[in-house]
Amino acid sequence: MIQPVEVRAEPGRTFTLSLRADQVLALVLLALIFGVRVADLRYNTLFVDEAIYATVGRDALAGVLSHGALGWMYGSYLYPAIAGLVDSVGGETGLRLLSAILSTGAAALIYAATLRLFGGDAAVWATLCFGFTAISIDTGQYAVYDAPVIPALAGALYLVVRGAEAPPARERIYLLGAAACMSLGVLAKYLAVLYLPALCCVGLACALHQGRSLRTFVLLFLAPTALLLGAYGWLARDELLALLQGDYGVAAGARTLIFRDIWAEIGVTTLLAMAGLVLLAQRGLPFAVVTPRWRRLLWAALVPALALAVLAAPIYHLVSGNSRAAWKHTVYSLIFLAPLAGYTCARLMEALRELPGRRSLAARAVAALASALLVVWGLGYAFDRNWGFQNSWPNVRGVVAHLQEARLAPGQPVLAEGSQIYDYYFRFGPAHAGMWTNTWYARYEGREGVEAMEAAIADRYYRFVILDSYHTPELRQRLEVALQAAGYTLRYEEAQQLSLGTTARLSVYHAP
Repeated sequence: MIQPVEVRAEPGRTFTLSLRADQVLALVLLALIFGVRVADLRYNTLFVDEAIYATVGRDALAGVLSHGALGWMYGSYLYPAIAGLVDSVGGETGLRLLSAILSTGAAALIYAATLRLFGGDAAVWATLCFGFTAISIDTGQYAVYDAPVIPALAGALYLVVRGAEAPPARERIYLLGAAACMSLGVLAKYLAVLYLPALCCVGLACALHQGRSLRTFVLLFLAPTALLLGAYGWLARDELLALLQGDYGVAAGARTLIFRDIWAEIGVTTLLAMAGLVLLAQRGLPFAVVTPRWRRLLWAALVPALALAVLAAPIYHLVSGNSRAAWKHTVYSLIFLAPLAGYTCARLMEALRELPGRRSLAARAVAALASALLVVWGLGYAFDRNWGFQNSWPNVRGVVAHLQEARLAPGQPVLAEGSQIYDYYFRFGPAHAGMWTNTWYARYEGREGVEAMEAAIADRYYRFVILDSYHTPELRQRLEVALQAAGYTLRYEEAQQLSLGTTARLSVYHAP
């Protein structure tokens, strides 16, 4: 225990502030976690997804819902509306700062949940595992709709755990709060619903532990969550049906490559977490003794069920073969894996401390050295992957500056790879949203797709055409042939080496 700190409030009166060692370490870690995320929020121009959510939010706040976003966004207008408000105050830095705050808040909630479950040492390790894993750092610097889901799931986890040990009156408040957090997470991004089984497993395990009624958990957490999400699903049924019938957000990929991406993000943490589950099972999950046979059977079933539930998103990507954002969705699993991984690390340290005599001293020294080396290696690995993430798409600041010098005006048609990025930076507003055409889909004079683009180029409809060999590289050669035939001139060109091992060729063509 750290020595209490005496603080004088006013003459003759004092109060003491006592902090345990794990609490001090947690505060230091949270400060570092936040610092790492905000060290450079302008590491790159906005990724196209960041720009999309910000522009959809800006337009929605202006009363314009012409994007049909609910038909392709895999989330409600919750995050875009928040992003639109934040962007109006802080711009791109503000958007990413919000993600950093939310990610750090999630780390604090994971510490608090693990503290309740496994104690202070495990909580510190869990905070370290979550806060300094590459995917956690990435999403803490990335202004997309995953940002609010992460603290929402972490908050639901903490409230479920807290409710299991609270008096009945407060248990109701905690479980209803957990239902609200879970519902908000799903409204922000529908994929979060995959982690409802994980929360149910944790809640049932905690209820069994404390000898609580399982009915209370079902009535106060599961039922309100189902009611809230069901009501939203009914109100947005047409858009949700269109979303399910489309293929936006789906990209077929080799399962070996999907597994490689998942392993690179949370492989080691998953192994530690599964070891934690085994340790808990071997010790009989020792928080309480469950005597009725049906409870023992349920308790035993919860262990493998939880092992599967906490890996819901990775399992979904592997089973479906959908490679789109598989790496990013591992952060949801990390929320549940980190406490179990922290428990494993704490138990290993405890076992070494219990060794007798000289063996104990040597073991502690070796453990301290091994822990330090492991942490240093882990941080180096995480920062290296984070650098790769930050430099995995083109930086378009030079293109934006060129278009400003060329006096791009509202209403002048522009064809661009990732046109939403330029829509964001030029801020011409929803009244001029039609001037931006992206190379994923175009319409012109009754034509669609690349044929529409070629026809529009032939008619010199576009004032500027921007290619980057990143968003739709397969179209570049065909569009360049059309541009040359129509007399467009290349006025700006820049090559950027991306961390993916490819080269982005940023080119701006001007109409005659």
